[in-house]
Amino acid sequence: MSAAPPVPAPPALAAPPEASSPSALDLRCPLLPQTLAEAAQMLAESDHIEADAVIAMVERDPMLLAQLLKSVNSAYYGLSRTIASPARAVMLLGPVTVVGLIAGMSMTRLREAATPAAAAASDLVVRHSLASAYLAQRLVETIDPARRPAQSGEAYTAGLLHDLGKLVLLHNFPDEAAALYGGTAPEAPESEEVLFGCDHAEAGAVAAERSNFPEALVRVIRLHHAPAALAGEGLDPAVGLLLRATAASSRGAAALGYPAGPVDDATVWSEIARCDLPEAGGPEGLELLFQDEAAPLAQYLDALLAPVL
Repeated sequence: MSAAPPVPAPPALAAPPEASSPSALDLRCPLLPQTLAEAAQMLAESDHIEADAVIAMVERDPMLLAQLLKSVNSAYYGLSRTIASPARAVMLLGPVTVVGLIAGMSMTRLREAATPAAAAASDLVVRHSLASAYLAQRLVETIDPARRPAQSGEAYTAGLLHDLGKLVLLHNFPDEAAALYGGTAPEAPESEEVLFGCDHAEAGAVAAERSNFPEALVRVIRLHHAPAALAGEGLDPAVGLLLRATAASSRGAAALGYPAGPVDDATVWSEIARCDLPEAGGPEGLELLFQDEAAPLAQYLDALLAPVL
């Protein structure tokens, strides 16, 4: 059976409610795999994921199935027997875990770029996004369920897609964006607004709206660098938790060696401290969590990326 075709992107769209830069509306979005959109929708309602729907999604895509089975059978999962079917993987790992894997694998399909430099920068963005997703999920899982307005599956998706705008900008401005995100820009690079007419947060939010992603996810993508939002202003508790968990995990991923752009080592932990998450033990708890997850995270990324990089 052939793989499901990617979702086509229209050349332009009407201004979204929170759009702040008309330039973002003129950008072309790379084709998003159908499975990425499906997995994001499922993880937004992670309490209601049906195992049969997950199995059907994987079985429609032979290449995805092969990648899933290779990853599931890696050392990271430590299973005592070889898994040879998606049904078995879902039964042993659970639907939410498998959908998270599918989302991560679908993200790797956005690595294709026009130039070698842009492709290398895209690799960094994808690796950073996968690391952020892993850490965001772990972070939310540490919070008492009674004080957790969002689910770990939602946190994984938010971490995975928060920097979607960087891939959009790489697609539209391969040379300039590759220099900025690939670490070859000058020490004081020009801002995204100067280079591209919008920042990656707005570019990603427009792409997410175009792809009909859940509204909570669109808001996290748009606001993950907004100081007022990170302070919890104007957000309902679920979106606020997702936003701060994503922002902290993105910075944590950079601190652990998975950046997607310039990183100032002297300030990264102070930036994490700004993501107010008392439910997770405050700044000290976040730093300890991320440091404890360094080795498992590296193993997880190997399991996900070994089949494709």
